Amino acid sequence: MQFHDLKEAVAQVCYRMNVRNAEAAETTQEIFSYGASYRLNNREVAHLGLVRPDITKMLELKAPVFYADLDWDYLVKQYSAKAEYREVPKFPEVRRDLSLVLDRPFSFGQIELLARKQERRLLKEINIFDVYEGENLGTGKKSYSVSFILQDENQT
Repeated sequence: MQFHDLKEAVAQVCYRMNVRNAEAAETTQEIFSYGASYRLNNREVAHLGLVRPDITKMLELKAPVFYADLDWDYLVKQYSAKAEYREVPKFPEVRRDLSLVLDRPFSFGQIELLARKQERRLLKEINIFDVYEGENLGTGKKSYSVSFILQDENQT
């Protein structure tokens, strides 16, 4: 399992509960090396990410641990059973991956906000599938690998 798998699972839970307006941002939870938080109505409803290696080592776990914590009580209260129907698109979606080397203070939330501001119509999803920090990048740098799902419902 990778971070994007966990993020997709949390997104699917929200989607199936008809919670569509949650805002994603980089998590501030100290147990994660990196991750995301979701806010709904100014309340944090989910935290997910890669648990820090020092914590997994203390627990004698050898494999990386990805963890998600959801505020189920609040999410269930927001649940709407109204079904939303749309015609299946005639034109396929396209995925484009991009690797960015940025100054360390930049977060995935800022990347997502900027992308959505630039392209509102075609951009359907933004996912992060890798974060790398190391000496190979240079001091104060961080690498993000991001995927963009684009789709025009009227043409290819």
